[in-house]
Amino acid sequence: MTIVSTEDVCDGQPHIDGSSVSVIEIYNAFAREGMKPAGIANKYEVALPRVYEALAYYYDHALKMRQYRDDDSNESPDEHPGNHGLEAATSGRENWKGTTPTDAGESLFGGDDSDVNERVEDEWIDETTPEERVRSVIEHTYVPESVGYISDRARTSEETAHKHLLHLTEDGFVEETDDSERGTMYRRSLESLVLEQARAIRDRVDADTLVARVSEMQERIREYREETGADTPEDAALQDQLLGRETLQNWQATRRNLAFARVALALSAAEDAIEPHETFRHHLTSLDQLDRMFRHFDDEEQDTDDLE
Repeated sequence: MTIVSTEDVCDGQPHIDGSSVSVIEIYNAFAREGMKPAGIANKYEVALPRVYEALAYYYDHALKMRQYRDDDSNESPDEHPGNHGLEAATSGRENWKGTTPTDAGESLFGGDDSDVNERVEDEWIDETTPEERVRSVIEHTYVPESVGYISDRARTSEETAHKHLLHLTEDGFVEETDDSERGTMYRRSLESLVLEQARAIRDRVDADTLVARVSEMQERIREYREETGADTPEDAALQDQLLGRETLQNWQATRRNLAFARVALALSAAEDAIEPHETFRHHLTSLDQLDRMFRHFDDEEQDTDDLE
C-alpha cells in the first residue's frame, strides 16, 4: 500500500511507499510552508494522489504523529492496514474504511481542524479528476461498498463513480459483489492486492535473489510435507498432526510468501520482455493482464515473423 512504516527509511516514520519522503515532511510543507499539494508533489517527485493520502494519513493518526514533531519519542504510529500485506488487508479489517482527504482526523491541538480539512478537500477536488478520486477511494476499500458510498467519498456523482468503477472492474482492479438487499457492491480486488505486493517485492529484490528465495521456500515446504505427510498446513491440522502453532504459522507464511515471490518473478519477466510497451507497464492491475501482456507480445512476434 501507499503509506508504510519501516525502520530502514525515515527512522521508522511512516513514509510514501517507494520513496524516502515521510508523512511529516508532506504535512509540514502543506500546513507550515503553505504549499499546495501539486507543488509538494513536484518538490518531492511523488504522484499527487500520494500527497493527499499522506495528508489524510497524518490526520487519521494525528495524536501519534505529533510525537515525531514535539518530542524525541521513537514510538511508531499505528501502521496502515496495507503494511501487513494481503492477509491483514482482508482479514480482521472489516471495519476499516478507505482513507481519503475527506476523512477529518483529530486536530493536533485537540479539537476539530475543520478549516485545514476543508482546505485539503478543496485542493483534492480542484487538482484531481473524478477518475483519480474514485480510484483513490476504492484503492483502500477492502469490504464491499455501494456506488453511493464511493461517490460520496470521491466527491463526485453516482453516475460518474459507477462509470469509473466499471472501467476499473474491467481492468481487474475492482471486484463486483452482489448483495440481495443493497444491490451491486464494489471493493478492491484480491488479485490487484496480490499484484501490488508482488510489484513491491520486485522493486526491492532483484530477479536472481528472488529465484534463490523461491527455491529455498519450495524446499522448506517440501520438508513440511515430508514431516507431516500432508500437502497443506490445513490438511495437517485436520489430520491431528502434532504441529506446534509456530510451525503451522511458519508453513502458512512460507506458502503465502512463495506465492507472492512467484507472481513477482512472472511480473518481472513480463515487464522485461515488453519493456517498450510502457502502456502495459503503467496500467497492469490484475493477474489476467499478465497473460494479456504475453499474448500481445507473442502476437507482435508472430507479425514480425510473417513479414520476414
